[in-house]
Formats: sequence, structure tokens, C-alpha cells
Amino acid sequence: MALQGVVAVSVVRDIKVRYKQTVLGGLWAILQPFMNMVVFTIFFGHLAKIPSDGLPYPIFVYTALLPWQFFSNGIGSSGNSLVANSNLISKVYFPRMIIPAASLGAGCLDFIIAFVLLLAMMIYYGIFQVGQYFFSLFSWPLWLWPPWG
Repeated sequence: MALQGVVAVSVVRDIKVRYKQTVLGGLWAILQPFMNMVVFTIFFGHLAKIPSDGLPYPIFVYTALLPWQFFSNGIGSSGNSLVANSNLISKVYFPRMIIPAASLGAGCLDFIIAFVLLLAMMIYYGIFQVGQYFFSLFSWPLWLWPPWG
């Protein structure tokens, strides 16, 4: 139980540090995947003419970019967090997985913010009907939260 508190405090600390060190703050969590989607849509959708099987190309690209960026940023930030906290790891005994888990937890916030943008884009393109996806809309956070209890 005490470890959950340490993870929660570490996640909040990582989120505060991440957003205080950028000029754009939380807007960066929206701009990064959105601008990647724009670039992919221009190059692969318009110039290379890669098919999207009837979906609007921005939705096709954005749904693939979200999990990829979460995974990519998670691997990078986990490794960097271990290097940045090497003094803490060598001096204090605690489960070492707390440090990478905290950096992944901070990445979950970016994912959630970008996912809300995906939902807005799906509503804009007429793909998302709220009644059809009501259960999955409210159950997906349970799938992201690992069983730490």
C-alpha cells in the first residue's frame, strides 16, 4: 500500500516537472501527435497515396500514432529516469521499478489528453457515435491502469 503512494507522488512530480520545463506546457501533449499526424497525412496520404480503407486519413494515422508515441516515449523516458535517478537508486533501498513506472504514469496523462483529441476528431468526421461506444468510452482507463494492488 505504501508503494502505491510513492508511485503516485512520483507520477505527480514527473508531470509537474514535464510541464513546467516547456514553453507550451500541456499544449505540447496535443501538438506533438497532431503535428505528426499532419506530416504523415501529407506525405503518406496525399503524396504517396497509401490507402486508408475508407477511413479519413487523419483518423487512420492518428489512431496508429497514439499508441506508438506512448510506447516510444515510455521506453525513452523510463531509461532516462533510471539514469537521472542513479544516485537515489544506489543510496536508498526501494523497489527499482517505481522509477520507470512513475515515468510511464506521466506518459499516460499525455496519452489521455491526445486520446480526447482523437475522440473530438472522430466526432468531427462522423465516425464516433457516443451511444454505440458508451461502455468502451468509460472502461478504457481501467485497461491502462496496471494492477498494483
